[in-house]
Amino acid sequence: PRCAIGFHKSHDVTSIEEVYEHIKVKMEELKKKTESKIYSLKQSIVKIKNAERESDVESLTAKRKIQEMTERCINYLKERELELVKQVNQRCSCNDDVMKIQLTQIEENLTNLKEGQDFISAAFANWTEAEIVAIEDQMMGKLDELAEIETHKYTYCF
Repeated sequence: PRCAIGFHKSHDVTSIEEVYEHIKVKMEELKKKTESKIYSLKQSIVKIKNAERESDVESLTAKRKIQEMTERCINYLKERELELVKQVNQRCSCNDDVMKIQLTQIEENLTNLKEGQDFISAAFANWTEAEIVAIEDQMMGKLDELAEIETHKYTYCF
């Protein structure tokens, strides 16, 4: 038999062909084992890539939902702001109207009170006692009327 290491003296020698066949069988067994591992690893890679794609899709979906919810919240807040501003404007407008009416009434009351006081002062300064006594009922009625004039009332819409 041929030997891979050359000439042999007294030990057993196995032929290269036998060793080759033995190595070939072992290599094929190892190859089969590694092929199944390669297949498993490739499957794992496919699963990971699929999971990665699914994760990307889920992430995009979640981000889109967050964006949509945020936009809805912003729109709601804008609508609510407009609604509240409108209510404030209506109340302010109502208050402006009420205050204008009240201001007119107060100014009229002030004018009437001043005219009444001026009339009484002028009467006592310029009229005779007999003239004052003669119109006492009218003067007392006017004084009672002036005393009944109301001062400012707060009647705002708020």
